[in-house]
Amino acid sequence: MKRLKKGSVLAVILALMVTLTAFVLPTAYVSAEGSVPAEKQASLPAKGDLPAEPSGMGLITVTFTVTGSKIIEKPEDHEDALEPWLTTDCQVEPGTTLRDLTEELLDRPGEGRHVTFDGDFLTSITIDGKTNEAGKTNGAGSYWLWYLGDALGPVSAGAYELQTGDVIEWRFFNDPNYPSSIAQETADPPHDMGPTPDYWTTFGSNNDRSAVKAAESVTKPEKKVYWGRLFGELNSWGTCSNSDLLVIGDDIYFATGNTLFRVNAKGVVVSQAMLRGDIGYFARLAYDNGLILVPLQGAAIQAINASTMKTVWVAHSLDFYAVFDNDTMERHDYVLQDMSSLLIADGIAYSSTVAIDGEWKSVGGYLRAIDMKTGETIWKADRSFFMDELFGWGGQGAGFYWSGPLKLGKWIVAAGEDGALWAFDAETGDHTLFNNAWPVMPMAPNRSPKIRSSLVHHEGNIYLTTNDGQLHRMLFDAESGEFDPASQFGADKSVKFALASTSTPTIYNGKIYVGGLKEAGSFPGIGVFAVIDLETFEIERSFEIEGEVKATPLVVIGKNDKPYVYFTANNENGALYVYDGEEVTTAYLPEPDKRQYGTASPVIDRHGNIYYTNDSGYLFSLRDEVPAFALVLDDDDEGYPEFLEIVLKGLVKGELIWDGKVTVKKATDPMYQEIANRQFGDDRVMLLDIELVDIDGASIPVVSDGSQIGLDFNLAASFVEGSSSVTFYYFNDEQKEFEKATAASYDEAKRLLSVTFDHFSTYAIVAKQITEEPDSTTPEVPDVPTTGEPMTIHYVGILFLSVAALTAFGLKKRSMLDTD
Repeated sequence: MKRLKKGSVLAVILALMVTLTAFVLPTAYVSAEGSVPAEKQASLPAKGDLPAEPSGMGLITVTFTVTGSKIIEKPEDHEDALEPWLTTDCQVEPGTTLRDLTEELLDRPGEGRHVTFDGDFLTSITIDGKTNEAGKTNGAGSYWLWYLGDALGPVSAGAYELQTGDVIEWRFFNDPNYPSSIAQETADPPHDMGPTPDYWTTFGSNNDRSAVKAAESVTKPEKKVYWGRLFGELNSWGTCSNSDLLVIGDDIYFATGNTLFRVNAKGVVVSQAMLRGDIGYFARLAYDNGLILVPLQGAAIQAINASTMKTVWVAHSLDFYAVFDNDTMERHDYVLQDMSSLLIADGIAYSSTVAIDGEWKSVGGYLRAIDMKTGETIWKADRSFFMDELFGWGGQGAGFYWSGPLKLGKWIVAAGEDGALWAFDAETGDHTLFNNAWPVMPMAPNRSPKIRSSLVHHEGNIYLTTNDGQLHRMLFDAESGEFDPASQFGADKSVKFALASTSTPTIYNGKIYVGGLKEAGSFPGIGVFAVIDLETFEIERSFEIEGEVKATPLVVIGKNDKPYVYFTANNENGALYVYDGEEVTTAYLPEPDKRQYGTASPVIDRHGNIYYTNDSGYLFSLRDEVPAFALVLDDDDEGYPEFLEIVLKGLVKGELIWDGKVTVKKATDPMYQEIANRQFGDDRVMLLDIELVDIDGASIPVVSDGSQIGLDFNLAASFVEGSSSVTFYYFNDEQKEFEKATAASYDEAKRLLSVTFDHFSTYAIVAKQITEEPDSTTPEVPDVPTTGEPMTIHYVGILFLSVAALTAFGLKKRSMLDTD
């Protein structure tokens, strides 16, 4: 039987009611958009089976009820929206239809009642000033249905002849997606369009999902952490999930919670934007036409200008997907999620959604086309129980979970939970070509493999994995929109390389790199990383990994065209792994407090820095080598360090790179010297002005993000000679005296003073001289003021302050060139 088309609810029901007979048994499904299905219906009893009318009575007694809805203003109003509008017992002549009675009781303008039919479909009821109109009241997906007792009416109201004892109810159904939890914000005027290609613009790098990049700076498989930083807040499980990453220009874009971050290559937040809602546990961003698209909970899409970080438009949330019980037509609403790969092509964004029930099974979803100029929805194609419709058996519902479509010619080729490939017209969303674009699924009923891989386009073919652990090559005619019959699963090129797989394959130089699960057992199981020959589909190499490899492998073509393949595995180490053509090893293992499970795919920037995340919430930047600080040292005639500058270009300790510099100068204000003389007496004192300066040269008195910056002072022997201790003091402007800084430690054997800063001002290094009667009554001094509970991230510069050597040799200004 044909599937009902999406569109006007009125047209659907009209067509249904006109063609129904008393013995129709169609499907029983309606989508969240609200179009009314052909329901599974019980046949009317034969005329001879009808109950006999009471002797001597010519009228039929029925109960007639109207249940309407309150006007919904916010999503939670759905819980108690329905309310009784009318209940009456009445007697009618035999042969009276429900439509006759409905019009008799409700078409009474003088009593404040009005009813409207469109064909046999009831469209509107007004009673006592309250009106519910299908398709307008409480959402475009609202409608009226009639019930006989507790069951949905078996035929149209005009075809049903009332029987004695009938209990009739007209019931209004609200659109479960009304109002959207995230409202529509249409761009006015429309956004200026134009393609803006860049380095890493979507999941898998580009619209072909080809995660292959060249980087001459990559010379070996192992990596060192350039920086690592926690973004967002940890949840009650101690985890935090980030979206997949984009690399636009030299900056990294990603979302966590309700914030989109723009971070430069040194880990510094350049800017950030608040989102209209939170992202889901999985979110795959996309970029083109100057806009970053962020999928939000409820399947909303927020478009943000990548340069200004200002919101341009918001495509409203879809929120729920409604499924109706086959027999009772009771509606169940399931939350929609957008966890698949966004696609932007020719000025249109394509969003793939899925609704999951309580048993983690898909019940349906949409493929939605959004105008990049305005954020308005162009079309929305429903993916429901196509397999029930085609073959009459109970396959799993459709929808898109981790998958991602391609645009080939005029077609959007998509695959998802129903294990089928479908071609959608890119302009209209029409997918009625499924008889030609055959769902590639010659499996037995209830055994179709789900597709949770994004589709990969390579040399005219489509590659994907199915979650039964197979890799497939499909043939597709972009002109006609037809799949080659020979390319049904297992008929063209297929190979089983794992027990299960959701990994998107990566293709380079005649090889296919892909991951999966080899053995389930106890969590996290044993994963697999496989190397498969592109031509023969034979498995060349297979490696076991702790935990399933869900990630898309990143192929980096390093120096001398040497390929390195990086990927993650879902285990508690949260590490990055690498295949160098011979073996799989650990490329980077995070510190213990930064280890967590993870499924994210690594990305790379144009400078060869590799980025990835795990569920610890940390974003890691990795590279072959980490450069050291560049130091500049000046001295005066007395050997005193008059000017010291540390240009923060790299990392020796810690993880955060500050895009600026720290300057250390001799404090020349006589006030400080006078206070130091009075406070420290004959002790040896070095007064320093220490300043943090950003890339624009502006002074930063306080580190605002809760971080701290560390410096190590290597003190000259002549400075500490004869001293009993070395102490670091900061100047308290309010008290006008130096106070001891507790965030400092001194290693006497190495003459190394290590200090941590979050404020920058004037400081004193004091070498206390040994006296015959040392004063032991010095009162305790308060701690250095801080900006809160800091996450300590050290910048380390080695400041060689050898006073004796500087005096003896009259050192001039030196510089060590930056190795970055």
